[in-house]
Formats: sequence, structure tokens, C-alpha cells
Amino acid sequence: GLFDAQALLAKTDNDRGFAQELVNLFVRSARETLAQLTLAMQSGGDAETIRKLAHGIKGAAATSCATAVAACAANLERVAGGAQAMAALNSLDATFALTTAEWARLGWCTLEAADVPLRSSHIDGMVS
Repeated sequence: GLFDAQALLAKTDNDRGFAQELVNLFVRSARETLAQLTLAMQSGGDAETIRKLAHGIKGAAATSCATAVAACAANLERVAGGAQAMAALNSLDATFALTTAEWARLGWCTLEAADVPLRSSHIDGMVS
């Protein structure tokens, strides 16, 4: 799966509110880190910078039990500076998007944090 809800609840003594805070915090910080990773990659892909940023996401993802994101970040950390780095970043980006969408769908993070547009904003062809 994308994340381990049981492990997250176990970490927070079954305090769903606190677990949701952790998830929202992770979503916001990871989005910033992913933006930094994209910039680092576009400006030539300094391996050390990419490694550090990927390591940061990996740790934060593990804390919020986002297992798939943690695995992708570990992969990027491993291939930083190599030919596979861009593909690894794309994979991390896509997995993060899937995870946040799933969290939003299940009520683990706010739609605002997940950056998921509300369906109602597309009704009658209106776009907010």
C-alpha cells in the first residue's frame, strides 16, 4: 500500500487527530522539498544536495508511515547524480501525488494541504 494507517495510529497512541497533524505537516514540508529537488535537478543535479533532500523526505515519510514515498525517496538518494536520478525523482513525485490524493480521500489530510481541487468547483463548467 501507499501508507500504513495502523502503524501511524500505533505511533500516535490511536490519536487520529495527532496522526492527521503529522500527515498534514509531512505533506506541506515534502511539497517544499520536492520543489527544491526539482530546482536542484534542473540546475545540473548536484548529487550531494539531491541526496540530502531525498534523505530528508525519506525520514519524514517514514515518520508519517508513507511507505511508498519513503521507498521512492530512498531510491532517489541511492541514484542521485546518476543517469537514473530524473526517473527516480519523477517516480517520487508521482508516488507523493498518489499518496496525498489517497490521504485526502480517506480524510487523513485536508484537501487544502493535499492541494486537491474540490469536485464542486468543476460543476457547471465553473473553475475556481
